[in-house]
Amino acid sequence: MDALSAQPSWALALAVVGLLVMARASARLAMWLYAAFLCPGKPLRRRYGEWAVVTGATDGIGRAMAFRFVVAGLHLVLVGRSPDKIAAVSNTTTNCHCSGVGQNHCSGGPLDARH
Repeated sequence: MDALSAQPSWALALAVVGLLVMARASARLAMWLYAAFLCPGKPLRRRYGEWAVVTGATDGIGRAMAFRFVVAGLHLVLVGRSPDKIAAVSNTTTNCHCSGVGQNHCSGGPLDARH
């Protein structure tokens, strides 16, 4: 206690402000970690309905999202520039089916390695 009373009041005030800033930063980091890694996924079907429109569904992120939506049990409207690629993705997603929560089976699509 003698060490605290020996310090000037401005130094103690600065230390308190520093502690408050560190506590706020720690709380924000903890909230971000929870949201990024621990928070359960959103119930897409209940929140937004049974249908999803996927643009750019022939390649990349759009294709991956199409498969994720199929696994989540949503019906899809696929939008793309190439009719042949859209037909291929449509056929592949039609072959995918869910058989319970957390289990997915897909023949010929990118979900083969995930079950």
